[in-house]
Amino acid sequence: VNNKEDHGSHVAGIIGAGANNQKGITGIIWDSELICFDWEPTWLQQTFTDWSTETFIASGLINCVKSGAKVINFSLGTSGSLTDSNQTFSEDTINGWGYLASLYMASLLYQGYDFVVVQSAGNGASDGIGVDAENNGWFASVSRENCYDRLGTADDILNRIIIVGAVQQDGASYTQASFSNGGATVDICAPGVDIYSSVTGGFRGKYENMSGTSMASPIAAGVAGMVWAAAPGLSGAEVKAIVCGNGNTIHNAADNAASPNAVGVYRMVNAKLAVEAVLGTGQERDVTNELNLTGNAVTDESGAILLCPAVTNSNGSALFDDDLSDNFNISFDYKIGGGTGADGIVFAFFTDEIIPDMVGEYMMFNGNNGYGIEFDGYLNRNDSANPHIALIHLEVSNHLFAVDDVRAEDNEWHSVNVRVEGDSISVAVDGGIVIDYSGAIDKTNKCMYFAASTGSYTNDHYIKNVMLTELN
Repeated sequence: VNNKEDHGSHVAGIIGAGANNQKGITGIIWDSELICFDWEPTWLQQTFTDWSTETFIASGLINCVKSGAKVINFSLGTSGSLTDSNQTFSEDTINGWGYLASLYMASLLYQGYDFVVVQSAGNGASDGIGVDAENNGWFASVSRENCYDRLGTADDILNRIIIVGAVQQDGASYTQASFSNGGATVDICAPGVDIYSSVTGGFRGKYENMSGTSMASPIAAGVAGMVWAAAPGLSGAEVKAIVCGNGNTIHNAADNAASPNAVGVYRMVNAKLAVEAVLGTGQERDVTNELNLTGNAVTDESGAILLCPAVTNSNGSALFDDDLSDNFNISFDYKIGGGTGADGIVFAFFTDEIIPDMVGEYMMFNGNNGYGIEFDGYLNRNDSANPHIALIHLEVSNHLFAVDDVRAEDNEWHSVNVRVEGDSISVAVDGGIVIDYSGAIDKTNKCMYFAASTGSYTNDHYIKNVMLTELN
């Protein structure tokens, strides 16, 4: 290590600061071994030698991996060299960075090493406004088009890169920080504003607050390390899939209008859910094609399931044939609309099998000791007159928890995450919690299904991307 820079010390503290020692902070994965590599030149090296920053960054990757590191964090990037947020590097420059970074990764993978690279998305241009993260160089610039694939496949590389944006909290919701880079390259986000960690000096006894994607990246890297420690037999690609999987996150971080060239809504990393997914009975799996369709339900050309079309007295269901475990996490996307209104979709669980010839209202929900999450735009018994999302039990009129929400029927796609664990049921829509219920839950019956109906009105009712994780 050439320099005692606060930046590197701050990043290291976020990842692995010791716990229960009455000092400062606790890192994400405090019982860990850190291998640090300083690629920044001293004044003497920069002035009197042929110092190559690119060479030393590459050396850092190689030395860390060969020294046994499984997760390598890179809190660095190039986007700050842009004059302003309306500028971008040339396609050739971006492709050159991506090719070089993937070449070094491919060489190490070919030699039998396995690892995950985590890089900060970058803190915008020199004006502090976010840009597309592909301008941040190195691993953030790797794409399928420029990836070195002569020693393996592009997926071998891309599935081991995690690019992390920075998020800030706005009341009960989360938004991308205005400085955070965005775009398709970003995989996930983590807190990155006013993060408290260790420094080499400072006014608060060697601890300071810093902001940046450099602070968000080590949080995600720490979570990746926790996942790999919990299941050492995983591959690097499996670790990324778990850390970034929709079923292992709860919150979305909304796009920030202050950064028009850093577009994107990203899931926020969640250490608890990611590790629990590893310790559970199974990993997240796509069960969309395992659902047994009945009634008017069909799969369209895009792979989405149309439970029932926008005609009157239409109904359909998608039944999961296997027994549901007592604790599970399921994520899916839904869309309701395009017609005259009504009736809605229900995700039913811990229930008897659906009655296949039930038509009309009540979304084909045959409770019978079961529960359901309803997305409803129609006034049934005990319902709100407004579009609403509710946790129902036994029948649609028995609401355990309900909230008015226009997203129940706005003809837009929305992402949902339902987690049932112990005596709690939580439901997040587009990354924000809408239902948080605690109470005795009857788990006697093991059926799970989606169902929809139209009754006297019309709407299309779609679901897609049904991802299930069965927990211990």
